[in-house]
Amino acid sequence: MWSEKVVVITGASKGIGKSMSKHFTELGATVIMLYRPSLSEIKQVVEEIKKETGHERVFFEKLDVNDIEMVKNV
Repeated sequence: MWSEKVVVITGASKGIGKSMSKHFTELGATVIMLYRPSLSEIKQVVEEIKKETGHERVFFEKLDVNDIEMVKNV
């Protein structure tokens, strides 16, 4: 069921967002992790989730939800 779903999570590099990203990846969904502050941090988190879950369909995209143009582009 989840293998056909795409889940988009904001604030995905820390806390609840990170946990949710891992959870939905474990369920088999394609996960798009939205981050703002640190590219190196989100890359590390994505690699960690891929390694722990064995799933490769985890992606990241920079997004500041306060920037309407960025929101439109994502």
